[in-house]
Amino acid sequence: MALLWAGCRIVRARETYVILDHLASILIGIVILLAGIWSDGAVGSGDGWFFCVTGVILGFWENVMLLLYGTLLCGLFSLGYFFWGKIHQREGVGKTMIPFLPFVAIPGIWLIVERIS
Repeated sequence: MALLWAGCRIVRARETYVILDHLASILIGIVILLAGIWSDGAVGSGDGWFFCVTGVILGFWENVMLLLYGTLLCGLFSLGYFFWGKIHQREGVGKTMIPFLPFVAIPGIWLIVERIS
């Protein structure tokens, strides 16, 4: 769908589609996929594929911004979860795996809707 949308943008010429900018943006997803392979799955492949798809739609700096928004939101949630677990004396709270994609989805939808309109 993202490739179809990008193709329509090119054909309609409503906006210039800078291929190198989007290839650099897709590279963010590829780096995340490679990090997942290197870390034996500690970084999920879904995160990498998500950034590859958003790289087709968003430019490089918008995709970097999306990665930073997701990292900030996930970090804040994880910090709150960690302290909540320590206060309630939960064992192994520091080893809990938190999925990253839900924290990227909302800023991602926001950036894509902003880009479309």
